[in-house]
Amino acid sequence: MRRPARIVAAVSSAISVAIGISAGAGAIPTPLPQIAYVGKIPKLHTAAIYSINSDGSAQQLITPRGRVTPASSFSWSPDGKQIAYARGPEFHGQIIVLDVDGSGAKRLTTGRLGSANPAFSPDGRLIAFNREDKADYRQIWVMNADGSQKRKLTRSRQFNESPDWSPDGSKIVFERYYRGSRMELWTMDPDGGNKHRIARVRTYTTADGTWWCACADWSPDGTKIAYEAITEKRKPSLYVMNADGTNRIRLTFRSSTREENPDWSPDGKQIAFYSERFGNAEIFVMDADGTHELRITHDPWYDCCPRWQPPPPPVPR
Repeated sequence: MRRPARIVAAVSSAISVAIGISAGAGAIPTPLPQIAYVGKIPKLHTAAIYSINSDGSAQQLITPRGRVTPASSFSWSPDGKQIAYARGPEFHGQIIVLDVDGSGAKRLTTGRLGSANPAFSPDGRLIAFNREDKADYRQIWVMNADGSQKRKLTRSRQFNESPDWSPDGSKIVFERYYRGSRMELWTMDPDGGNKHRIARVRTYTTADGTWWCACADWSPDGTKIAYEAITEKRKPSLYVMNADGTNRIRLTFRSSTREENPDWSPDGKQIAFYSERFGNAEIFVMDADGTHELRITHDPWYDCCPRWQPPPPPVPR
């Protein structure tokens, strides 16, 4: 995903229909894993959110009126009942949370400075996000899930963005862009303390001030981080490394095409991403070691930003 010199993410998502697999009379239906992603409504000339099964079946349009900014990030709540996204014009979007049926929308941020890339904490109590600042940089913030008690966590003269929580909620990983090809991945505590650089990531900045993000995503067991980095032909490929930045392994090797936005499945066995290998960006799923790739969308438009739906909570017995 490219990051303009000033960017806002305005995204929506939603829950999809569970497809039952019958195991006999009276069996409880087993839902197939679901992925939400950003697509397009050509007739309305607008981006929108779709959902699809991880095998490519049961595609559904979730936001029929669109109003979604392309190349954006959004977040499911841990219980799968709400989504957080940014909505509004470029550079001035604000964070919204709503129920997955589209009701109960509530604006969590306001003001002239845009906010984007919200991420629910694993316990659902907090939302991390990035926000423009008056000095024309970007900082990481955190707030309660109801929008109260906003706290700024970074105060550097760089572009800090795309926060993602460790599964136990003890750390936030984020990217820090400087200029040119220089980008770094950092971790910190939820209160902004104990900042630590874990990796340098190669990016690429075009003449118009656009750069490629790292789009880091923590594995469900907390031991690894998937991310993207620019390769030899100035195109992003997917990588995985230990959570401390060691043992970097490249997962995709099509250096002449873009492969971006990795997102771990809830069980940690697969990674969703998008690829332009066929000329148009489509959603793919692969095993966590980079093997057994499966294309799951076949749209005539640009698809990006896949996000796995969290598993439903256990049924009380």
